[in-house]
Amino acid sequence: MRLSKIHRFPILVVYSDATPFELPLIFLLKRQLGTEYVRNLSELTLGQIYEAIKDQIQYHYHLRHQNSSGVLCTVEWDNLDEGTSFLGITTILQRVRDWCKGLITGEFPQDSQEVEYIAHFNEIDPEIKWVYPESFFG
Repeated sequence: MRLSKIHRFPILVVYSDATPFELPLIFLLKRQLGTEYVRNLSELTLGQIYEAIKDQIQYHYHLRHQNSSGVLCTVEWDNLDEGTSFLGITTILQRVRDWCKGLITGEFPQDSQEVEYIAHFNEIDPEIKWVYPESFFG
């Protein structure tokens, strides 16, 4: 990514057996993985891949849109019902780029009003009760 200087964000894109009906999993990594390592990962199940890369994942616990597993949430599932049913990897990578740009600038892509009510945080207090405005249900 080019801003005031070049910034690099290594990621791992994992396609499940449910592709193209399931979004790919995007992991932000601490470092770039070697070709042979990635080739070996491609032979594993999703659970095995997660176990193998767990210590390689770059976590940003204080930010939205990174789940506790380390997977970046680039598209809200509710949005998949609107427009096209399939999103290409180019669109998903553009969203990842925009999220990574926020790591540098502090300006993350704006969420829709609906997303503001969805918890993407790792520290969830079950005692908190949310009051939704009537416009949310409309």
